[in-house]
Amino acid sequence: MKKNHPFKAAASLALLLTFACPIFAKPSFRTNPANNKEAEQNQNQSTKRDSEISRIDSLKANKEDETMVALKNSKTDSLRQTDVKRYIAKVAEEIDKSASDDFERVKMIHDLICLTIKYDDDSYWSGDSPSQDSEDVFRSGYAVCEGFSSAFKRLCDELDITCRVVHGYARGVSADINNEKKTYSSNHAWNIVTIKGKDYIIDSTWDEGYMAEKVSVHEYSTDWLCPNPEHFIYSHYTDSAEDQLLPKKVTFSQFLELPSLEPNFFYAVEELKTDLKLINKCNGNFTIEYVEKEKQNLSCNILDIERNEKIPNLTFKQLTDDGTTRIMFSLPRAARYKVSFFQQDDTMEKSNYCGEMILDSKSAGATVFPKTYDDYGLDANGILLSPIEAPLERGKTYEFSVKSKYSDIEVKIDNNWYTLEAAGDGIYSKTIKIPSDAKTLKISVNNGTSESYWTLVSYTLK
Repeated sequence: MKKNHPFKAAASLALLLTFACPIFAKPSFRTNPANNKEAEQNQNQSTKRDSEISRIDSLKANKEDETMVALKNSKTDSLRQTDVKRYIAKVAEEIDKSASDDFERVKMIHDLICLTIKYDDDSYWSGDSPSQDSEDVFRSGYAVCEGFSSAFKRLCDELDITCRVVHGYARGVSADINNEKKTYSSNHAWNIVTIKGKDYIIDSTWDEGYMAEKVSVHEYSTDWLCPNPEHFIYSHYTDSAEDQLLPKKVTFSQFLELPSLEPNFFYAVEELKTDLKLINKCNGNFTIEYVEKEKQNLSCNILDIERNEKIPNLTFKQLTDDGTTRIMFSLPRAARYKVSFFQQDDTMEKSNYCGEMILDSKSAGATVFPKTYDDYGLDANGILLSPIEAPLERGKTYEFSVKSKYSDIEVKIDNNWYTLEAAGDGIYSKTIKIPSDAKTLKISVNNGTSESYWTLVSYTLK
């Protein structure tokens, strides 16, 4: 089954993706060590795991292996149609010769699969797939998930790397989180490889690209190359509990309660303090609290499911004094809303979709947030600390406070400019009384890229 990214936006620069070393978000099913001996054993395992993760980190730059790119463009590639057995043998020979260890061999196999096989959207939507045998897949260059995992295993077998095909349920294009079926059924396939006695997950189907509407779009990634099993469980559930690769197994009913999150959600989130569910019940207002990683940004948008309508200014992001980040929601009516998450670091021009959940509100929220702006606004240039509610009252005094890496921050009331003053730790503040005849008020920043100021937020006045 193909993943579906309706909001997918590609980064223009190569992103070094981080394989999560500690367990950043602890699902409710995870337990803590019961005694010091167990804690010591876990620490020893963690130390060993750190070195393995470091090796994977070095291979997870979001870029295809150059040797595999050259192989794809060489005469060898023509053998896929004329002599597929010889092609597979020559590919394995080239990988074995070029790679320094099994981690690198697995990365090269992953990359070749993503380079040479395109997701067969026609077969998926028609429900009539041709043979997914590895040789047929290499020959045609098209496959659904079964063919991707079959081809991956075939190359692993050629290189004596222990590999198995894993089947299970995945929250992809055919999954509707608002009406997720409660009865388990398998709809996807991926791989588990064993390197130096440890198992690793690879979903090459989802790393080949994504589905936009009903059309498969090729967009290489390494998001699903050796993801942390603790993060993988938010989107994939296996036929066999052992294939979860978790110390404490998750039941399907527990899985259905988890939000649908992708590994890059945890690139932005160092610690998730709110116990998120797939369906979160609330009464007009909801808050997510987490610790955001340095140079990372997590944002979201929200859709009224019944009306199929995106509504702006339902969310507001705020940094607290203790370093916790809050995303606050104020919902305009009693309804169900789909929240979509996006991850971005400071090298990326656009953000990547990284998951979703539902807010089921029984009433309307009373809070109205100031208007924020995409791309060059608040998410890119700072965090508003106060005031976070609108409208503001004319004639009343407020403390305007922003945390930003830029120092030139101004409050503009009509044609009058008020410069915020440094208060330490990247925070800039000023107490301002709003004139009784004020018509407009906004906070802007000069981020050094030009003489212009970018608007962070604007307020309605009353």
